[in-house]
Amino acid sequence: MNNYNKIAILYTGGTIGMIGTNNGLASDSNLPEKVASLLEKYKWHNQISWSIEEQLIDSSCITPQHWLNWQNKITQLFENYDKVIVLHGTDTMAYSAALFNILFTNQDKSLIFTGSQKTWDEKNSDASHNLLCAILATGINFRGTGIVFANHLFNPAYCRKISTINNNGFAAIFKQPYAEYTKGQWQFLSKIEKPTIPKKFQILNPNLRIASAYLMPGFSLDIISEILEENKCDAMILQSFGNGNVPDNKRFINAVKNFCNQGKIILNISQNLHGEASTRYAQNQTISNAGAINGGFLTPENALAKLNIALSAQMSVEEMREYLPNRVLQNNDSL
Repeated sequence: MNNYNKIAILYTGGTIGMIGTNNGLASDSNLPEKVASLLEKYKWHNQISWSIEEQLIDSSCITPQHWLNWQNKITQLFENYDKVIVLHGTDTMAYSAALFNILFTNQDKSLIFTGSQKTWDEKNSDASHNLLCAILATGINFRGTGIVFANHLFNPAYCRKISTINNNGFAAIFKQPYAEYTKGQWQFLSKIEKPTIPKKFQILNPNLRIASAYLMPGFSLDIISEILEENKCDAMILQSFGNGNVPDNKRFINAVKNFCNQGKIILNISQNLHGEASTRYAQNQTISNAGAINGGFLTPENALAKLNIALSAQMSVEEMREYLPNRVLQNNDSL
């Protein structure tokens, strides 16, 4: 049982602990009482401590200020615990985990995010199994940040929520999961990766203005151009077609060029589930020449995480051109 000593559970909200109300599912603080029987069954009740946020939230409501608060809370927990499990709503779990994967890359400790598609009390709920697997994952000498969901331990840099319908709510994108829970134990599938964090980074800036735009045929190009022309954001993540391809629309390209000429960032990523933003096609050349950065193999979640880190560190544009993209994909890890 020593492998499961010194575990803290940070409960932030999410479906796992929600209850039914007249207005639909809502957060509830009584989850530890419901989990008690599971912990007692495995004799973990004296080895696991709870830290419950005063205001539990649906993860769709998360802001950068929540991330800053949780970063501080987890830092404090790591002073007394080797392993922290974050109970989090599934809607934005991949975003939070991707960010914390970078924030705590230098910690030789275990940080696990988990949650569920169904509440703890629902029939055939996945909640207790996901929490059980998360606790067991802390006992396999895992050092790093991961997402535990539906029998998999995911690398947050390559993990996305893909379903609200079935228990397999998350999937590995580009690379295999770290491990799979099968036949009652965890089996490692790939090596643990440690992302880099800029030396300049000191603290997360919760006031950054990062816009996100999803390119579609038609009027969306004019709307995106207007956002850039209004100059009210610090950076934009552009989810473009295929390999980062965009229409060669004069107004749009001029808006990109003027925006980037101010030292601001447009991070161009593919909107496809498995897509690389690169200069493979001529249709990408105009936006690249205008100053946009091709993100390579970046998920939207990891793109936002890296951009938050880079802007908080006040990196130069040239430094960001090196830091932001995910360029290298090992063939034996690809899916």
